[in-house]
Amino acid sequence: MKISRLTWKSFIYIEPVLLLYSCGFFMSLPVQKQFIYSRYSEEVGFPYSLDSKGKGSCSNVNDAAQNETLKLLETKVQELASGFDRLVIPCTFLPATVMGLFIGPWTDSVGRKPALLISTFGAVLESLIVIGVMYFRWSLHLLIVGKLLNALSGFFTLLGQASFNYVIDMTDKSLLSTRLAALQLVIFIGGFLGQTFSGVLMSSFGFILPYVGMSFCFISSFTYCLLVVPESRQTSSKQDTSLFNVHSLKRVINVFTSPRPSHQKRNLIILIAIDSLFFSLTKGGVMNIVVLYLIKSPLCFSSTGLGAFFGFKFASEGLVGIAGVIVLRKVLCEENVFRAGFVSTGLAFFWLAYVQTQNMVFLVPIISSISGIVMPLVKGAISTLVKQEEQGATNTAVGVLESLALVVGSWIFNTLYIIASEAKCTYMVFVVLGAVSLTPIFMISALQKLKEE
Repeated sequence: MKISRLTWKSFIYIEPVLLLYSCGFFMSLPVQKQFIYSRYSEEVGFPYSLDSKGKGSCSNVNDAAQNETLKLLETKVQELASGFDRLVIPCTFLPATVMGLFIGPWTDSVGRKPALLISTFGAVLESLIVIGVMYFRWSLHLLIVGKLLNALSGFFTLLGQASFNYVIDMTDKSLLSTRLAALQLVIFIGGFLGQTFSGVLMSSFGFILPYVGMSFCFISSFTYCLLVVPESRQTSSKQDTSLFNVHSLKRVINVFTSPRPSHQKRNLIILIAIDSLFFSLTKGGVMNIVVLYLIKSPLCFSSTGLGAFFGFKFASEGLVGIAGVIVLRKVLCEENVFRAGFVSTGLAFFWLAYVQTQNMVFLVPIISSISGIVMPLVKGAISTLVKQEEQGATNTAVGVLESLALVVGSWIFNTLYIIASEAKCTYMVFVVLGAVSLTPIFMISALQKLKEE
């Protein structure tokens, strides 16, 4: 039964699962990246530390500005960490993409709950492997084994797809954009809590204890989903419920090939392209280089400062995201609301490129806050262009393209960052990111013209 009026009871099923998972997932990002940075620092002899007293992780470089040896070591660590991320991202998202091609459409037959359980269980397995690498000081490349196991379970990509499908199944179309914005707010709250506490916990207890906390979040998410969350779709014994089924791939392809009015099909393709481009620029593909940029000299963010920055960014984008969907749509046409989000993203990257102090960096979340409105609006618009029975396949197609965009974006911008590090102009990477972030504005113009036809 679809929800036609939002109450507090509307948010007690999928939201806690996503909140717990998001908290653990987004806490893992800075912890893993700084752990990898720390291990490479040990290898090359660079004095990196989890400083909680405000001096920053690379204050020795700034204190001895003429020490070229330290600067060369820092550059070497930056290149190694960025290169490792170029390896990790494809190993994570390409298997997850392949599995998503089958699992996403499969949920149209068997329901959404199995996908939720599979993806949360994969996160539990990865977290246990990471704890082993940290405690026993195993090779960093074993982290990739954990990533592969998580990826074969669908990763956060599958959980996001299944969650959006779950909400679409349960919600009237008139409330869909608001409901999806609320779902994104839950993700941002989880991100805010995870990122903020990651820095505090790392500064006080090192790397292992925060990861134990993350493992607890993933286990709790899996358990809550198993025991509390009801199925959102009615399934039939007549439907083919096999997982690796060629019909699953056909359903994804049919999203683009099914007969539709010409303007509707072109609008769908444009919206999916916008979603993929925005995803590749704002998600994990570029987060790695943002972390590397902030912890290097001259900014030298400590783990606490880094957690505070990303926590503030998640909070501002989440709150403005849900408020923007409700408020801005009343005063602006939908195309201009989209444009505001992309301009916000581009300006934030431009600002980050030229900041000189830590205080200036904290203006980035304020500048980028309006970008939080983009994802729920785009996904809501896409869902209105397809039939109810196509929702799972459509979100799978979107998730696949998002993953591919993230892999390509990660490879391109990590490569640019390594080149820029050698040329001592890392800020130029963010100038390029800012320019690319503005390109969807012109794609939106094409969409508007299509609507006018």
